[in-house]
Amino acid sequence: MALRSGERRMVGDRRRPRSARGHSAQGRADVRDPRRGHGAAIAYLPDHDPTADFEPGAKLARGADVLLHDAQFARSERAIATAYGHATVDDAVELAERAGVARLVLIHHAPSRTDQAAVNLSSAAAETASMPLTLGREGTEFEC
Repeated sequence: MALRSGERRMVGDRRRPRSARGHSAQGRADVRDPRRGHGAAIAYLPDHDPTADFEPGAKLARGADVLLHDAQFARSERAIATAYGHATVDDAVELAERAGVARLVLIHHAPSRTDQAAVNLSSAAAETASMPLTLGREGTEFEC
């Protein structure tokens, strides 16, 4: 079943909103247990170009403990990113800062980019980001 922008569906015992920005599934999962006082809010924005309007993505991610965001392109590749509906690393950082997220994880890397080039892009962005920034890798775990 497809979700329309702003619509919510249950994920386990939690609701998950859907954003219409970009071209694949996006959402936020609040997996906090108020009775126990712990858990995490996780926002997921793959295939997402926020440059036309940062607000929908920032609203979805606002205050999240972790934001997993598309970061397929470098700043110098802006035209390609826009053409294919993806973000640059700088776009992901800007959206994370606007949303006030606690941690940014850069995902959806360009398949033609070497692992070392992806590390270099994320390392450069981490130097100026206002929150911890990590290059997403399969199997990585975070404490929230």
